[in-house]
Amino acid sequence: MDKFNPTIIIPGIGQSKVDMIDSKGNKIKSAWPFDIDMKSALDDLKGSIMKMMLFRKDAGFSDKVAKIVRSITFPLSCKSDGSSLNPLRTVTYEKSVKECTDDEKRFIYKMIPMEALGEKIGEENLFFFAYNPFGDVYPTAEKLNEFIEFVKEKTQSEKVDIIAVSLGGAVLKAYLDMYADKKNISSIVCVCSALDGTKCAGDIFTGNLDLDDPVKYLSYAGDKASQIAPMVNMIPKDVVDLTLTKSIDTAKNDLLYNCTMMWACVPVSDFAEASDKHLKNADPVLKEKVTRFYNYSLTFPGKIRELAKDGVRFCIVSGYGKQFLPIFESKNEDSDSVINVSSSSLGAQSSDGNIDVSTCVLPENTWFFKNQGHSAIAYNDVVLSLAEKFITGEIENVHSSESYPQFNTARNIKKLKYELVPKAEKTINDETVSPEIKDKLKELNEKYSVLLKTTVTENAQNVTELENEYKAVFDSIKNKG
Repeated sequence: MDKFNPTIIIPGIGQSKVDMIDSKGNKIKSAWPFDIDMKSALDDLKGSIMKMMLFRKDAGFSDKVAKIVRSITFPLSCKSDGSSLNPLRTVTYEKSVKECTDDEKRFIYKMIPMEALGEKIGEENLFFFAYNPFGDVYPTAEKLNEFIEFVKEKTQSEKVDIIAVSLGGAVLKAYLDMYADKKNISSIVCVCSALDGTKCAGDIFTGNLDLDDPVKYLSYAGDKASQIAPMVNMIPKDVVDLTLTKSIDTAKNDLLYNCTMMWACVPVSDFAEASDKHLKNADPVLKEKVTRFYNYSLTFPGKIRELAKDGVRFCIVSGYGKQFLPIFESKNEDSDSVINVSSSSLGAQSSDGNIDVSTCVLPENTWFFKNQGHSAIAYNDVVLSLAEKFITGEIENVHSSESYPQFNTARNIKKLKYELVPKAEKTINDETVSPEIKDKLKELNEKYSVLLKTTVTENAQNVTELENEYKAVFDSIKNKG
C-alpha cells in the first residue's frame, strides 16, 4: 500500500462549533453556531410589535430587536486587542477521524464529505482542525502549528497535506506567515478559499452597502428570508430602516471591528479605506495584528510562487458565475456568491463570464467551476474527487487528466446522496414493495453510480433528471398506497 502524508482539513466559517463556558468549564450555550431561541425572542417582542403597529412608529421596537441581536452575537465578541471577551471553548478533535466517535465522524463528513479520501489514505491519516471563526487569527495559526506537529508525531510523518476551505484559507495564510520556513507542508488544496479575503467583507468594513430597500433583497437571501417579506412590508419603512441600522451596527461592533479573523477577510484593495474608518483609534495590539496580516497579504502571491518552486504542490479550486447579494456595492463581481473569483483563484480576472487564467498566480494549478455556489461546494462531488486525487498524487495539474478539466460546471448531489438514494435502498428492502418498483430503483441506483464516475460536467441537467426519475417512482408508490 502507498504511504500517504496525513491530511489536515481546515474548515470554513460555519464548520466548527464553539461553546460559551462558565468559570468551571461547563457549557453555558452554543456561541457558534448561534444559539437562537426564536420563541423567547418573539415573546419578548410582542409588546413592542403591538405598540409599533398601533402607533405606526418605532416605540422602542428597534431597540428591542437590537437587544436580541446583541444576546445572540455577544458570546463571540472580542476585546479591543482582538482576543475573546468571553470564556469560549472550541469543540476540537485532537485525534484522527478513525479515532472519532460515530457522532463526531458524522459531523466532520457532513461539513466536509471527504469519505473517499479517508478510504484512500486511511482515516488514521485524516484530521480535522476546528477553530473559532470569530477568533484571533494569529493565535489560531499558532494552534494550527501545534496541531500539525501533533499530527506529524502521531503519524510519524515528516510533512502533512492541507485542505483549506473558505475561511480556512485565511487561517492558512496566517500560518504560512509565521511558520512557512518550517517546511511542514507537502501539498495544499484550497477549495473556494479566501486567499485575498472577499469583497463582501470589504464592502461591510468600508460601509459600502445598499440598505435602502431591504424588503426587495429578502428574495435573494433564501426561502426563509423571502417568506418574511410580507410581514416586513407591514412595518413602516422608517422603522424598518432604523431597526436594520441598529441591528447591523450591533452585529458589526460585536463580531467585526475587533475580530482579526474578520479583518483577515478584507481584501488588499479595501484595506486602506477600512483601516481609515476603523483602525485610527484602535488598540495598538489589534492594529499591529491586522496590519501584519495586511502586509503579508501584499506579498502573498509571491510567497505562493516561492513555495511552489520549493516543491509544495498546489490545487486551487474557484467557483464563478454567481453574483453577491444586491446589498453589496460589489454585487457585479464574478464570484461563488460569497468569495470573488480574483480572491479564490488568487488573481484570475473575469470579464463577461470569461476567465483570464493567465493572471492567476498558479495558472496550471487552478481549476474553475461555473455556477458554483459557495455553500454548495460540499455537495459538488467532482470538486471533492479532484481534491482527493490531487492529495493522493493521481493529478498534478490541469493537464494531468481529461476527466478533470480546468473549466467544469458545478453540480449538487446533496438531494441524491442524502435523501433519494438512501430512500431507494430502504424501499428495495421493503417486502411490501413490488419487484417491478424494486428493479426500477435498482436501475436508478446504478445510474447514480455511473453519474459519480462522470466527472466532466458540461451541465447539471443529468442530476436534475435523475432526481425527477426517483421522484416519479416514489410518487407512484404513494399513489398506489
